[in-house]
Amino acid sequence: MIRFVFFAFLFLNSCDLFVTREPESPDSGSQNFNAAVVPEILFDNLVTSFKEKKIEYYQSCFLDTLSLNREFQFIPTADAANKYSAFADWNLSSEEVYFRNLISEVEESIPISLVLSNELVVSQGEVQEFQFDYSIVVIDQNALTNIFSGIIRITIEIDNRQQWVITKWEDSKISDELSWSDLKGIYY
Repeated sequence: MIRFVFFAFLFLNSCDLFVTREPESPDSGSQNFNAAVVPEILFDNLVTSFKEKKIEYYQSCFLDTLSLNREFQFIPTADAANKYSAFADWNLSSEEVYFRNLISEVEESIPISLVLSNELVVSQGEVQEFQFDYSIVVIDQNALTNIFSGIIRITIEIDNRQQWVITKWEDSKISDELSWSDLKGIYY
């Protein structure tokens, strides 16, 4: 009985159970990431993942094989496929490696700019295809500005969480500039 009283006294005096605490400040994380319940949110999340350099945001834009029984497919530009051997076996892990390497090469305070424009909806339904012109601006740690541009055709599907995810991605060049495929190849 003496032990019980001792531990009860110790417990009640040490942790201020009945004292009102100050609320903790909210996490400083972004409020710009949302569940991709419509395709527009998926593409907004993709843009946000670059701007805020968040690997979790980037990964969540892609299918999770536990939530959708599909294989991810990336089709690089012909030039990049010939230039970078990594594209022979490109998969979701490759996407993660490239994006981690990319964000580690950019100063923390400098965002990466991804602009998607000229949206074209190629098909509708539970499997949809979108086409965008894109421009990505990367300022590396040496303060060099690199611009990557082209056209992407992205296939998205609804997974079993009722969220849109990228299942296929095809990149095309529109000029002699570097493409998104080059960006992936360089930072892989």
